[in-house]
Amino acid sequence: MKKSLFIIALLLFTHCAFSQNFTTADVTKTFKGLTTEYQKYFNDNFNSFIETLNKLTSLDKSLVPMSLNITYENNQGYIQLIVNYDHKKQMENLPSMFKAQLNMAKQMGSNGFSIYLPDLLMLCLNDYKYKVLTSSNFNSEINKFQIKVRLKKTDGSWIQFYCKEYVDYNGVPRYAFEDFADIKYSTNKMCTITAENGSKNKKFKTNRTKLDEYKLWELGNPKNPDGTANCDNNAYKFFEIEK
Repeated sequence: MKKSLFIIALLLFTHCAFSQNFTTADVTKTFKGLTTEYQKYFNDNFNSFIETLNKLTSLDKSLVPMSLNITYENNQGYIQLIVNYDHKKQMENLPSMFKAQLNMAKQMGSNGFSIYLPDLLMLCLNDYKYKVLTSSNFNSEINKFQIKVRLKKTDGSWIQFYCKEYVDYNGVPRYAFEDFADIKYSTNKMCTITAENGSKNKKFKTNRTKLDEYKLWELGNPKNPDGTANCDNNAYKFFEIEK
C-alpha cells in the first residue's frame, strides 16, 4: 500500500503547479447509506481532494460544478465524481501528444476519443480513496469502494467511466480503465459502449491495455448492418467526432 501511495504521489508531481483554482465551494459532496463514522473518514480528507485537483495543471474551472457522491448500497460502496464537460474547452486543453494520437488514429481509419481528462480525474479519486483508507487505519471495507467518473454536458447527456484496481506482477497496487462505459446521449436510452482497444481484443491477459497506455478509446462502427444507429453512435455525437 505504501508503494501505491508513492506511485500516485509521483504521478501527481509530474502535473504539479499548485494553482489553487478549485475551492470546496466548487464541489458538492453527498453521502448515501454511510454511517457517521464512515462519513467522517471522507469528510476529514475532503480538503486534500481539493488540493489534488489543484495540483493537476490540465484541469480547469470549466469542470465546475462538480459533484462528489459517496454511496453505499446493496453491500457495495462507490466514490463517484461528476463534472461538467465542455468538449470544445477540453479539446483546447488536450496536450498536443494526445491530439496527434487522435489524428493518427483517424488517418489509419480508426475513430475514437481521448480519455486524458477522465484519467486525470480517476487519479484524483484514487489519491483521495487512499488517503481516506490511510486515515481509517486501512479499513478493508473502504478498500472495496469502487470508483467512477461521469462527464456531463449542460443538455443532460453524459458518459460514465469505471476504474479497475489490481496488483501488478511486482505486487504493487495499480488502477486501470474498465473497457466499458455507460452513456446517455440526449433523449436516447442509456446504453453501454466497449472500447475496441480494450481487454476483449488483447492477445495476452494483462491488466493494462492500449486504452490505458495511449489514453485513446477506439470506437467501432456507429451503425448496425441494417443501417440503424448503435450505442457507439452516441459516443460519436457526445465527443463530436466526424464519421
